[in-house]
Amino acid sequence: MRNMVFATVSLLLCGVTAASDYKDDDALFSMSLDELLEAEFTTATLTPEKIDTVPAAYSIFSRNEIRSLGVRYLHELLDYVPGFQVTRYSDFPQQYSASSRGLSVGSSSRKILFLIDGFTANDPRAGSGVNLLNYSIDHIEKVEVLRGPGSAIYGSNAFTGVVNVITRNNNKRVRIQSGNEITSDVFSQWHTDMEDITMSAQINMINARGGHYTVRDFLNGGHKNISDPYQQRSIIIGLSNTQHKLNVHYRYRDADDFYSIQRLSDRYENRSVSSMTSVQYQYDYHWLEDISATFQLSHITTRLESSAQSTPVGAFKNISVPDTDDPLFGTGYLESRGIKATWINDYRLNKGVSVQFGASIQNNDETLAEGTTNFDLDAVLNLQFPVPYSPNIDFVSKVGQEDDQDAGGAFIQYQHQKNDLNWVLGLRYDRFESIGGRFTPRLGLVYRSNKNFQWKLLYGEAFRSPDLAELSLFNGVGRVGNRSLRFESTQSIDFISQYTSNETRASVNYFITEYKDPIINAVIAGRTTLINGEDSRVKGLEVEVKHFFTQHTWIRTAHTRFHQLPESAFRESKTLFNFHLNHSIAGKVSLGIGGDYRSARKTLLQASPQEFNRVEGYWRLRLSGYYEYDNTLTFSFIVNNLEGTQPIGPALGSALPDGVVHPGRQWTAGFEWEFD
Repeated sequence: MRNMVFATVSLLLCGVTAASDYKDDDALFSMSLDELLEAEFTTATLTPEKIDTVPAAYSIFSRNEIRSLGVRYLHELLDYVPGFQVTRYSDFPQQYSASSRGLSVGSSSRKILFLIDGFTANDPRAGSGVNLLNYSIDHIEKVEVLRGPGSAIYGSNAFTGVVNVITRNNNKRVRIQSGNEITSDVFSQWHTDMEDITMSAQINMINARGGHYTVRDFLNGGHKNISDPYQQRSIIIGLSNTQHKLNVHYRYRDADDFYSIQRLSDRYENRSVSSMTSVQYQYDYHWLEDISATFQLSHITTRLESSAQSTPVGAFKNISVPDTDDPLFGTGYLESRGIKATWINDYRLNKGVSVQFGASIQNNDETLAEGTTNFDLDAVLNLQFPVPYSPNIDFVSKVGQEDDQDAGGAFIQYQHQKNDLNWVLGLRYDRFESIGGRFTPRLGLVYRSNKNFQWKLLYGEAFRSPDLAELSLFNGVGRVGNRSLRFESTQSIDFISQYTSNETRASVNYFITEYKDPIINAVIAGRTTLINGEDSRVKGLEVEVKHFFTQHTWIRTAHTRFHQLPESAFRESKTLFNFHLNHSIAGKVSLGIGGDYRSARKTLLQASPQEFNRVEGYWRLRLSGYYEYDNTLTFSFIVNNLEGTQPIGPALGSALPDGVVHPGRQWTAGFEWEFD
């Protein structure tokens, strides 16, 4: 394996010199030396900003770069973002959780705001973005990542970061892949222009046999061979003209045989079926000569059906009616709906001076929160014996309030760019029903000391309102909600030195974040709940470099080092590193090798009092290649985790003291055909 890696790197480096022979090629996989400076970043201010003047800590990935990195899903791409950590979720099969800047509690993706084309994609009930993390990169044209607070523009959930996924349009292509764990992965995209209306459609269908693992079964005893097969479907349909856009997104995933609520099942099938449907409408217009406006209206629904075994076999022997040694097994049904309207205005006062202002209102609704079990769950929780039993799994219990929540907010932002100084000042106010209101300010200064160097001083606050799942879960076997939760908030300062040229973009960012009233896990009366914990602080350094040796050879690398983390962040690595080296030859071949490193972490051995097991750090290497046969046909391959070991990540609770096993070596190969 080491020889393979050495040979690949040698080939890439040798190609640096050879690339000069192909300077005039319009290669599919070559990236312009000017691409760095031509790129624009919108997520930080809601207005297009050149990368050397963005008043934020950010990362940006173009379509060419995403393709070259050899990633298949959004969560794999986020491993290349400084400060971001992605780990496998131990509550549901084939789900991943992301954290930013060291704050990871439970489904930490709820502390990051996920957007699709500027529309909120977080779950209305749970607040998390886990439904989007398995998002296929085939749908993606560009990803903008705001590292740090974003509440001054976006409100709640933009707590430690914002991930804005811009989808692809105006392509006609078919891609087919298969591999050692993927049976078939088919993607098709189509569009047509009809007078002043453009229609587009994207469809992705994945059938996967999954990997194979041997793990300890802490619930039933011994070791068990498991796998993680899944099916995934995603559809995007769009209609647009110069002012109006209408998109419909649908995602469906069916996964089984892996951990469910941190447990394996001895007699039943662990299964998780989730879906998300989102309808997005956008209207762009001018209501005054100098004021452009955007109105957005979105409707999102989610559904989760998850089955899990909660006790060992024989736990109810001699205390059930009729008597049985079956374990407690059940299926939860959770549905939610979210409606949101947003109005954004951009007022250009004069050259270099502008004001953005707007407002939003939303309603999040937990429309269904119930479960079915083979034992009477109320009798189990209240210790009423003997416990009634039914092999039909037809005892129905409510597990949530099935409540809704209204919220609204308004913001204003002032931007001033004159000579070498660019600064932004913003303020937003949000109010959540039954919780209260919150102001969040921001201040950003960007100074260009010369043509290549920029210096940034950023101050921002952020907050997150407890979501419906955190507040209303009241009848879980091992979990319970807390209706007394308050806002959690942050205050962050970033000091950034940035260098940009035609060949290089490099940034060094030192940040300090104060967490106020953080929402953290706690164990009360034997069940996991959430509380507002003690204030804490995070200090860290983020470094990101992208350099072009030639037009055909480039490297991207990032490093993160946390100097201080809160006690609740024991699941987080203190040191992160990633790189990718890519080279294209003669406009026909693209080869890349990359990898990421995560230092040791901890996972819970015992919840109360807390004891931990060490989770060792690891390297993962990735190899990718593309061959353009002609202008319409391209062949490709990707190998993830070249070494083939199965890394371990921390679990959400103490039910898995060994941690959660991650996939070993995965490879895929296929072709893509573009047509007129």
